[in-house]
Amino acid sequence: MLRGTRQSRNAPAAAAPAAAGSTGQITAVIGAVVDVQFDGELPPILNALEVKNREPRLILEVAQHLGENTVRTIAMDGTEGLVRGQKVTDTNSPIKIPVLMAVGICTVVCLALTMFAFQTKYDFTMLNGILFVCLIVLMVFGLFAMIFPGKVISLVYASLGALLFSVYLVVDTQMMMGGKHKYTISPEEYIFAALNLYLDIINLFLYILQIVAAANRN
Repeated sequence: MLRGTRQSRNAPAAAAPAAAGSTGQITAVIGAVVDVQFDGELPPILNALEVKNREPRLILEVAQHLGENTVRTIAMDGTEGLVRGQKVTDTNSPIKIPVLMAVGICTVVCLALTMFAFQTKYDFTMLNGILFVCLIVLMVFGLFAMIFPGKVISLVYASLGALLFSVYLVVDTQMMMGGKHKYTISPEEYIFAALNLYLDIINLFLYILQIVAAANRN
């Protein structure tokens, strides 16, 4: 009996279990950056935190540990109405965004648009001026979406962006093809042409990812 007691006293202490559903409180709100203080163990980086008693639901992603009891998070939506002292709960899981789904959708869309650009007889390069105006309008709408965030506005903004850069991909593909199109890129400017296509695909992917993330937001 004494031997068992002595062994238990000399045994190394077990590691403290991870905080399950631990609750903290907001200490600072600066735009989309929210600092949250916890009394116990801090949630891991990239964990999702949920603001309690808030409608619509607001999720915060842990981006940085500040000291021993505070984490800095990034809000996934608008932070209007957040106040110091408001309770936040750790969900014990990271934010799940179906990136592979967005990659698959973007790949199919890019292949389809490229085939369309090669097959169609319509000259899309004549739309360059109109597309530039649409790009300016999209940028202004993006500023509006930042000031008045919301799921519907995010979906509309991302959908318009995906549509715009889909047309840009067709235009830049036809410009690279040359031929009878009104505007073309000479073979000596292949680096510029490749950069245009790269930017079109990257922007299209980012907007598709935003659509998928907003559609799957719980």
